[in-house]
Amino acid sequence: VITLNNATGTSPLDGKTINIVGAGGTLRITSVEAGAPAFNTGLNLTANGALEHGGPNTDTLSGSIALNGNTLTLRPLAGTMIVSGNIAGGPVVHEGAGTTRLTGLHTGGDVTVNSGTLRLGNHERFESTRTLFVNGGTFDTAGFNQTFEQITMTGGTIDNSAPGFTYLKLRAGGTGGITYSGGATTAYIRGDVDLGGVVRNVVVNHTVATPVDLHIAANLHNGGINVTGGGTMVLGGTSTYSQGTTIVNSTVILDGSTSALGTGSITLDNATLRLGAGLPGRLAGRYWQDNTLSTTDFATLAALNAAYPLSGAGPNGAPIVGPKFVSSVTVFDFNNGFSTTTNPFRFEDPALTFADYIVARWDATIKIDVAGTYTFYTDSDDCSMLYIDGAVVVDNNGNHSRQERSGTVALSAGVHNITIAYYENTGNAGIIASWAGPTFSKTTIPISVFWDSPYLAPSGFATRHPVNVVTSSLIDASAGAVGTNYELGPLTMADGQTLTFNGSGVNLKFLSTSPGEGTTTFAGTGNIFLGRILNANSLPARTISVAGPGAVAFDNSTGDPNELDNLNITVQAGAKLWLVGSDAPGAFNPTARDATQTVGRPLEFQSGATLRISSVDTDSNPSNGMTFVNPLTLLGDLNLEHTSNTVDTFGDSTYGIALPSWRVLSANIAAGTLNIAGAITNPDGGKLVMTGGAGVLRLSGSQDNTLPLETEVNGGTLALAKTGGARAIGDVLIKTGGTVRLEGDEQLKPLISGSPVTIKVEGGTFNTNGYTQTINHLRMTRGTIAAGSPVRGTLNLADPSPGEPSIYVASTSSTVGAVIRSNIALNGIRTFAVHDGTPGEDLRIEGAIYDGAIIKQGAGTMVLTNESPGQFDGGLVLETAGDVNTVKVVATANALGTGPVTLNEYTKLALPGKFGFTGGLIEGRIAAVNDWTTPNPGSTRVLEAVKGNTTSGWGSNETWVYTGQFYDADGFVTFGASIDDSAGVKVDGVWVLGPYTNNSTWTSPLLNIGMGPAGDGWHDFEVRFSNGTGSAGATRYSGFGFGVAGVTDMSGRTWGTPGATTFPTGFEKPVDPGTGVLFRIPDYSSFQSFAGDNKVVVEGNATIDITPALSGIQQTVRLGELEMHPGPVLTVT
Repeated sequence: VITLNNATGTSPLDGKTINIVGAGGTLRITSVEAGAPAFNTGLNLTANGALEHGGPNTDTLSGSIALNGNTLTLRPLAGTMIVSGNIAGGPVVHEGAGTTRLTGLHTGGDVTVNSGTLRLGNHERFESTRTLFVNGGTFDTAGFNQTFEQITMTGGTIDNSAPGFTYLKLRAGGTGGITYSGGATTAYIRGDVDLGGVVRNVVVNHTVATPVDLHIAANLHNGGINVTGGGTMVLGGTSTYSQGTTIVNSTVILDGSTSALGTGSITLDNATLRLGAGLPGRLAGRYWQDNTLSTTDFATLAALNAAYPLSGAGPNGAPIVGPKFVSSVTVFDFNNGFSTTTNPFRFEDPALTFADYIVARWDATIKIDVAGTYTFYTDSDDCSMLYIDGAVVVDNNGNHSRQERSGTVALSAGVHNITIAYYENTGNAGIIASWAGPTFSKTTIPISVFWDSPYLAPSGFATRHPVNVVTSSLIDASAGAVGTNYELGPLTMADGQTLTFNGSGVNLKFLSTSPGEGTTTFAGTGNIFLGRILNANSLPARTISVAGPGAVAFDNSTGDPNELDNLNITVQAGAKLWLVGSDAPGAFNPTARDATQTVGRPLEFQSGATLRISSVDTDSNPSNGMTFVNPLTLLGDLNLEHTSNTVDTFGDSTYGIALPSWRVLSANIAAGTLNIAGAITNPDGGKLVMTGGAGVLRLSGSQDNTLPLETEVNGGTLALAKTGGARAIGDVLIKTGGTVRLEGDEQLKPLISGSPVTIKVEGGTFNTNGYTQTINHLRMTRGTIAAGSPVRGTLNLADPSPGEPSIYVASTSSTVGAVIRSNIALNGIRTFAVHDGTPGEDLRIEGAIYDGAIIKQGAGTMVLTNESPGQFDGGLVLETAGDVNTVKVVATANALGTGPVTLNEYTKLALPGKFGFTGGLIEGRIAAVNDWTTPNPGSTRVLEAVKGNTTSGWGSNETWVYTGQFYDADGFVTFGASIDDSAGVKVDGVWVLGPYTNNSTWTSPLLNIGMGPAGDGWHDFEVRFSNGTGSAGATRYSGFGFGVAGVTDMSGRTWGTPGATTFPTGFEKPVDPGTGVLFRIPDYSSFQSFAGDNKVVVEGNATIDITPALSGIQQTVRLGELEMHPGPVLTVT
């Protein structure tokens, strides 16, 4: 080594040449101080040698360097070395930690960068026919142009991102490209790259388990790329190249740029194209043991990063374990039993044995599918913090016993950075993280929602690139948000190939699709929109196989017809075929609006496949949807879906849905209306099931549907609109959330004449909708028979099966009973069997009852409310049951018809009268402290639920009182109050809470208050709040309430925490009885008693209960003749 060490002045070797004649010989230049002059010394190599820079300053070697076929190593150990002389006659290698700036020309060899930074000092410092090798460090163009024949990398960075219109170029007319030869780290290219006007091979070899081999965050111009080698490359620049992208046996990831692939076509040959990247379930944990814990290290994410960094060692050392992805739990719950830490934390490594002074941080991105406000919670002992996008969301810092804190944040759809930090000082320990969002309630955060960090953002396409699939390939948009649309140009599939598209809820849309000969398969979790189908009119026939589980959509809206005369379509089990219509002029027929889309050959569905139908409403007229007519070949169960807010029709008098024997047609109508105009057939055991949705499935047309099995409606609305006396369905079961609506008379018919028809309602609604339906049996546990408006529909009761009642209401634990609002035509003597359940009213009949008599069986309560004249004339018989058989009349006249009422043993006729009411409570002020007796002097109706300090400020020495009635469905309730100074609650004249006269939180035990004076769930209610002097009002939340899972205040918000020491468990929430209010103010002036001419026949010990529905009312009930048989006792209460 010869060292030239300048201070000031000139070097003694200026103008001289140093000859390196032995391999490894080195000329080192350095300076004692900044600003030293250049070294005007030349070099002549007759063996491999080095030029080295040894100091922190910037020094220049201005002499010429002759290599004579040998290799020169440029080795700046520190600072910057400027080589301003020309280098000729051999290759150059760069290494060392410093920077070399090359302002002279290099000729006669390739250039290699192994470490440090090699920076250009002017344009084109290297010959354009040479190769740039980068294995580490940085090759920096520094804003200058540079052309190479070939670029080969195993790591490191090529940086062409300095400001200015400069390019790293591949030589025009050359045949070289870009090669990643396989290394231990990712190689990067940044800035603008000119491809030289031709298609370049980008060879990405993959030899180690790095997620990304080559990352080109560069803008590619002037040419095209052919990616091969089997590795993974990221493209993230704004590119303009137009000669296309071909990916062969390799993976390309697009990172955030919509023009990363330029403007040309995309060819996929056993390729993977990822639109963004990341893996779910990847929460990286790092764990320290540190007895110097400080809360200031957790106050901000910046402080946390300084004290406990993501990489390397901070002031508190490096993590003992990590980064290591969480795999020991499926939700974020490291509660350790919240016990003493003699049970040490293991986290993700069984070797972790520490119990105290624990620090942990978990980092990832979190993928948000639905934009909105999210609440995050940490429940910990001791400190926990949660940061999103760098900001504190949950602050649970400090040394403390177990406590939960929360914070809210508005999040856009997409990905956000998240960090959860924790430390345990001493004693008990544990941490749980939870969240709640716009579409879900509070739950522990699943590990599956955490994604890799850093995360590559999903990209769309600024150009609708043509796509050619040469051999089966994958387009992966799993990183995309639900509902995202990715739009591409024409798709051409080679013979017999498969395109897989992944991304649950994500859409990939092509302008058109040309399937290859043989079978073209579409698979994956995302939705593929094919656009216009081309090249399938002529022979040989072609087949599209839909393999799912995502949907494949036929969505041609170009105005030109699909070419699919010889196209077979097969939908595999678990897959979805989506027919998307449009009401745009000429969407499927150039001359017709509202055209019919004929898909072509029969659509074949394997068992468990799905047919989804929707249309695009271009003129904001949802009823102006599409009609789809096409034969179907069903090989098993079929799922039917409709997803747009339009009215669309499938089938006609020729084409319907023919189910195989003993198969199920399941329908989920998410929105709008799907009208099935053809027949649904299979008399050998087919079944229709509505599984859910907010839309309507309408069965129309004039042909019989012949499914023999009971139709089941678990959700959504089934509209029955057959004409010409055709059969829509037979028996039906309607569960909670489901509705069946008549749109014509007599839609339910037996398949075999003379067989009975049964309606079962288990929480849903059968809406007669102003029409008439004849049935033999009505079976209800809860739910509603609706009437329609303005004309009430009618249930027409035909003879039931021998020994069975016409109407049967089963005992239920539900707090809501069964309601019939339609009229009922008895057509003779009919038996209503109503069994006793939890509701106070097991069956409520609000419609008029005509033409016959009723035998009431069972110990449940049946309520009659209709006051229409001329009701049933055959009488009402209450038969003996195991408990009291009760009929209650909430009417002033006519509800009992005109015939006699016969009371057998253990029966009751209740006549409580009728009154009006308004919602709310009466608020009044008493000018005295702790006044628990003075009647409410107020007249102000308050509609808002009772809360402390509601209407006006509470003054000193005051008592505020609220009175009225409240509803509870089952008679069990708990009250709570937290008032300054005192409070009390009275129900049906009895104090159930307090009165208390100290500032505290009070709760009652679980109370059985029964069903109220009238047995209908309404209770007289009074609550009083009082203040002596000083502050007043609610001391916790809204001050007063009741409910499930902690007290719920009367505005419906949760008050308290389930299981917390200040609240008992087992709260039961009042259920709205259908009046729209939970609190009401009775109108005493509107009260009326029942008056009728009905004869009452007493054949066993029985009761007539005339207790008025309002306490304090004296009522007179009028009936007709009383006939007492010998022996029985009639009790009037």
